[in-house]
Amino acid sequence: MHIVFRSNEGERELEVRLRNPQATLDDVIRVVQGRAAADSIVVDGHPVSGSCPIADSGLHEGAVLVVAGD
Repeated sequence: MHIVFRSNEGERELEVRLRNPQATLDDVIRVVQGRAAADSIVVDGHPVSGSCPIADSGLHEGAVLVVAGD
């Protein structure tokens, strides 16, 4: 799926492939930023815990992902 990752550095379009059904939003953030999110993650305006599995997070094609407080 293609998503948009938004941070203080701007927006980046990413392609996310779920290979591990237990992967979390923090796993995505670690890949993108090199570190886990310190705060909650926002998916299309809805705050979600970084420990939430991607499959349950509401992440979908075209979603905007933001690290709160970033």
